[in-house]
Amino acid sequence: MTRNRYYDDKAWLALALGRVGEENQARREVLADLEKPTVKTAGLPPQSKLPKLPKLLRGLGKPGLPGLSKVTRLWRRPKTRFRPLEELEFNILAGLDNVIGVLPWRTDENFFNVPANGPAAIMMARSGRLDKAREVMGWIFDNVMADNGLVQDGIRLHADGPRTTDISYTYNQGTVLGAALEIAIALENQEAGNADEASGDAQMFYIARIHDLVRAVAKHLATPAGVIDNQRDCAPNKGGDGALFQGILARYLADVAVRLPDATAAGRAAKKEAARLVLASAAAMWNNRLEVDGLPVFPVRWVEGARLPHIYGGGGASISKAPEIPERDLSVQLSGWMLLEAAARVAQSGHTG
Repeated sequence: MTRNRYYDDKAWLALALGRVGEENQARREVLADLEKPTVKTAGLPPQSKLPKLPKLLRGLGKPGLPGLSKVTRLWRRPKTRFRPLEELEFNILAGLDNVIGVLPWRTDENFFNVPANGPAAIMMARSGRLDKAREVMGWIFDNVMADNGLVQDGIRLHADGPRTTDISYTYNQGTVLGAALEIAIALENQEAGNADEASGDAQMFYIARIHDLVRAVAKHLATPAGVIDNQRDCAPNKGGDGALFQGILARYLADVAVRLPDATAAGRAAKKEAARLVLASAAAMWNNRLEVDGLPVFPVRWVEGARLPHIYGGGGASISKAPEIPERDLSVQLSGWMLLEAAARVAQSGHTG
């Protein structure tokens, strides 16, 4: 895992391993509950009547099932660290540039970008390295924010000075939202534990940043109806990695809608707008899907109808154009499923759009 030269790849892998660890810990906790001796409690069925473990795990999102409250607390609960994840995290931290203080896109590279540093900042905040996460986010806020409020891609160092890559991809907005959210929540927990006014002020800074960025996304990367649509993510008629970008943004918008503290007007406004973007995008994408044998085929752009990649006319010329239909790419379909998962989370939290 640590031999990969690309820090964005390694940061995403670290986040994925972190989620695997959380899921495994949740299952161990539920299993431990089920293995405890039966305690007769008013209103509860005897243990022999509880759902079997697989059924219980499938239903953890439903209210009233045993073990749900314990599982939902695991996000911030200290847990045993997974050694390969620890090694990967240390490898990523070792890649921070001694002068600039953030990660390059890859080793021996003079390009310092958000695709590497956004997910890395999420990783740092989730693993308790709050100061490092704030340093990385400080660099992003100071160096790659466009005048329109969106996050630009990065900065490349040249002999005559640094040059900003001014394109604004959707997934960069998502990872910056995700990192700012993790920091804001960590600061809230820190303030609760220490009664620290400085932590509260710092948290307000990140909540305000989240609010501003969600508004910028709604204005510049979505339709007036709230459907996420950024044609710069992918070349025309292409899928590839870029087709996944909108799904990543949807994931972190859902995180904002569900998890952002709502004690302030800015927090409440950000949650409401983030929920609107996710739900509107999901409705549009679902309405623009195709169905093949009862299964959905999602469009590369959520505002347009999906195309079937395997319907061609006769002859080699038609077949040669097959790769130009992006719906054949896994990234397109995965992005669609990520959006639906995000919408399900938002709807389950009580938002209606």
